[in-house]
Amino acid sequence: MKISLKSIQKNIWAECRRIKNVKQATTCFICGSDLTKAKSRQLGHLIPKTFLPTQMKYDLRLLEPCCYYCNINCGGNGFVFGEKMKQKYGHQFILEIYNDFSYWKSLEKLTDKEKLTYYSELLEKYKTILPTK
Repeated sequence: MKISLKSIQKNIWAECRRIKNVKQATTCFICGSDLTKAKSRQLGHLIPKTFLPTQMKYDLRLLEPCCYYCNINCGGNGFVFGEKMKQKYGHQFILEIYNDFSYWKSLEKLTDKEKLTYYSELLEKYKTILPTK
């Protein structure tokens, strides 16, 4: 059975949500609001997914649980998200992410076949990772 690119991306996203333990998130990473009663917990990106190269769209380093308001209504609240990431993980961590971003952006874009191979390998890797606490 041939799997589609869209299908594998959906499966990877489910694994990202599982690994980042979104269902158990209690506060929004961005604004700190209570997520325990939230109907729609989100998993937000430090850098908007549409700007990311294939190799970083599902990079766990970029993802944190957040509320619908911050992630959707405020467009991810990028500046605040970045500052919170710097506070939590340090300046060097942010520099590494941006260096990786620059590196992957500088390379040629992957074909759909290459994306499928890359995402298939990533999905198998993510299936072995335990959820964060």
